[in-house]
Amino acid sequence: CRPRDDTLGHYTCDEEGNRICLEGWKGNYCSEPICSADCSEKHGYCEAPGGCTCRMGWQSPSCNECVRYPGCLH
Repeated sequence: CRPRDDTLGHYTCDEEGNRICLEGWKGNYCSEPICSADCSEKHGYCEAPGGCTCRMGWQSPSCNECVRYPGCLH
């Protein structure tokens, strides 16, 4: 194990050679960012730790609000 903090992973190593993810990262190679706590798992995702990007048709900081289309009554 060699520590790294780049596109291939974000981790340090313990004495036994195990990967320890840096804060805000998860997964086998610590390459998956951890979204903000209130980010909707169904309607949002993150590209960086603590973020929340809404999928198409959703809005708000936590992506739990449906985008209303102009002229739509329901």
